[in-house]
Amino acid sequence: MTQTPATKTGNYEIIPGWAAEDIWINWLADGRSAYVYHDEKTSAPVYRLDLATGKRQLVATRVPGDPAGVTAIINARMTPDRKAYACCYDRELSDLFQVEGVR
Repeated sequence: MTQTPATKTGNYEIIPGWAAEDIWINWLADGRSAYVYHDEKTSAPVYRLDLATGKRQLVATRVPGDPAGVTAIINARMTPDRKAYACCYDRELSDLFQVEGVR
C-alpha cells in the first residue's frame, strides 16, 4: 500500500491494492479509478485500479512496434476512454564487428 494526497480533502489516504511496481498513468472519467502500469522492460501491462476496493483489472498491454533493444517503458499515458495512448521507451542498440588478421 502507499499513501497519496486525497483530491478533495488534502489528507493522506491509503490506496488499497497499490503495488510497489505500479506507475500512475491517470484518473478514469468516473473519478474512482485510475490507470496504472508496470514497466516489464519490453512491455507495459496497463491496469484499471479501483481506488476504493483495490480491485485491479488488466485492460491493455502496450508493446513497442519493434521491441529490439528496448530496456524500459517510461512515461506511459492514456486517455480516460483508452482510445489514445502514448509512451516513451529506452532503447539500447549496438553493432558487433568481427576483425580478422589484425596484428
